[in-house]
Amino acid sequence: MRPIARLLTALTVLALVGCGAPQPAPGPDPPGTVVIRDVTVVDVAAGSLRPHSTVTVQGSRIVGYADASEAPPSAGAVVIEGTGRYLTPGLWDMHSHSLWSPEAVQTFLPLYVANGVTGIRDMGGQLPMLAQVRDSMRTQDPLWPRVVASGTVLDGAQPVQPDISTPVSDAASARAAVDSLARAGVDFIKVYTLLPREAYFAVMAEARRVGLPVAGHVPADVTVAEAARAGQSSIEHLRDEIELFCSPRDVDACGALADAFRRNKTWQVPTLSVLRSKAFSPSPGSRPTHDCGTCRPACARNGWRNETASVSVAATTSRRNGSGMRMRRG
Repeated sequence: MRPIARLLTALTVLALVGCGAPQPAPGPDPPGTVVIRDVTVVDVAAGSLRPHSTVTVQGSRIVGYADASEAPPSAGAVVIEGTGRYLTPGLWDMHSHSLWSPEAVQTFLPLYVANGVTGIRDMGGQLPMLAQVRDSMRTQDPLWPRVVASGTVLDGAQPVQPDISTPVSDAASARAAVDSLARAGVDFIKVYTLLPREAYFAVMAEARRVGLPVAGHVPADVTVAEAARAGQSSIEHLRDEIELFCSPRDVDACGALADAFRRNKTWQVPTLSVLRSKAFSPSPGSRPTHDCGTCRPACARNGWRNETASVSVAATTSRRNGSGMRMRRG
């Protein structure tokens, strides 16, 4: 594994827990040692900055931290000069869709690392792409983030996104779909909007049997509280069912839902950047100001245009009718 890849892997676990660890004794460093010298460490635990620090990484472990003026010499290590730079924990994108085409994989995965994202949770893609990514990471050591993925999405007989979904119509097909994904080596199961009620609870039971967590949307025929009690580990997007409970009109219902989440260890993944981009989308056909053209595949740029066009039309219709706009599931 190349030194910078080792460094980025190590940063995913940086929480400054090693600040008081014993420092390496002077002398040659073991092979594969990386030293980041005279850098400002972002201490996320204390909410402070630690300027003029030196951090030592061996393999995938952070093994040393010291004031730059006190750090021992680095003999045989790869030294990265950090003067004027910041060292932060590796970030995670907890709701990503990057495994739906070779173009998307080759474009998005390097961009994640370039922006400090060293881990992603891919919430729906194509199984052949997941297999290819894992094979590449095992044999070629590309500079990509760690990928935790669901493979295809489990949805109803007519899926919302058929290109990345496995259609499920009843309990038997639900169990078969979970078993198939488990054999494919996915990290978790994702459920979606149109999954029938019977199939949803069969998915939950079978996923529990094979040891896979379940995340995703709450199907239309299931309540949020039922999903939490059934053991769904996360609910994606801060909208739809959640906003019905957590509005100023019903504080008690919102509190009860929060209690159910806490008891059942159900997380809410708000995907705020997605909601913001839709709420402040430009006019139909225009390009977002942050679109860097060639750094995004054509399929992503076209998807952005289609999405902003649909949101803009919905907003215009809503204004004409004098009603509030309610976004559809994504």
